[in-house]
Amino acid sequence: MRLSLGIFAHNEERNIGATLESLFSQTLFDGAAARKLGVEALEVLCLANGCRDRTLEVARSYGLDLPPHVTYRVVDLPEPGKSRTWNAFVHELSAGNATFLVAMDADIIFEQDDVLEQLVRRLLDDPRAQVSTDTPLKALATDPASLSMADRASVAASSQASKEGVLCGQLYCARADVLRKIWLPPALPVEDGFLGAMIKTSGFTSPDDFGRIGWVPTARHFFRTHRSVGGYLSHEARIIAGSVINSWLFGRLWEEGRKGHAGAFIAAQNRADPEWLHALVQAKVRVGGAWLVPAHFMLWRLQPLKGQPLSRKLRRAPIALAATALNLLACVRANAILKRENAAAHW
Repeated sequence: MRLSLGIFAHNEERNIGATLESLFSQTLFDGAAARKLGVEALEVLCLANGCRDRTLEVARSYGLDLPPHVTYRVVDLPEPGKSRTWNAFVHELSAGNATFLVAMDADIIFEQDDVLEQLVRRLLDDPRAQVSTDTPLKALATDPASLSMADRASVAASSQASKEGVLCGQLYCARADVLRKIWLPPALPVEDGFLGAMIKTSGFTSPDDFGRIGWVPTARHFFRTHRSVGGYLSHEARIIAGSVINSWLFGRLWEEGRKGHAGAFIAAQNRADPEWLHALVQAKVRVGGAWLVPAHFMLWRLQPLKGQPLSRKLRRAPIALAATALNLLACVRANAILKRENAAAHW
């Protein structure tokens, strides 16, 4: 078994060192543990894309004393963009004979030293699963005593989301042959939602099969998040606007899926016109009216209250209502983003 791991880094000089230290402490980097699992070779690519800080310099100072089964290199990609970098990693830079591909962000820290091992084991043990993903935890949750009321609301709100069948783009392990059928539009704003849909529908050729994304609840990582209200709203607005764009794109892909896996259509579109997603978004905006954000994007924070006992509803209602109020503000920002002429270029 061979693994190729890509780290997506854009201006991460302050975070990449801690991430690499955490990564190289994973059990898969121990020769004996790797052999026990059946890992013959592990390739690590730090994909520095469009960096204008010291990310490259810091990344190149790591990986100098790794075991024989591990290779590490830093790749300088001049153009920024996670979707563009993802395409390069999956289709050009990763080892062609890799069994599994691992994708991770450059600002995460593993909670346990066997997170990667758990993700690989899930795919080995579950033939139905095409991708395995862990549980993301906000880094501010590591020190509960220092949390403000806004921080506590942020942690509680994020814990409401179900992880079953959900792909977290910060870290996942996938079967290489599955990912290599997929291409991302270069301007894609929310790539994990898009990837999750592509995988669950086998390229928009079949109904959702949530079992294709295997969640490993005992594996966890920490990620950094915004602690200011303004930062939180900007981030949420980006996610909402990107999710709306994804929904527009999915409508087209369901049509293409009747002819076969939609990945081939996206690859052809990317070759013909890398800006093709912009045109699709502009067409939707022109006919969409003044308000473009669907209602379910505004009220989803209330969904976890459904079906809960009254006592639990009463406990969770204040947090859910506060999160919904913030979400409504983010939806207003997202709608403004979508109304811009170059909405898909916002990222």
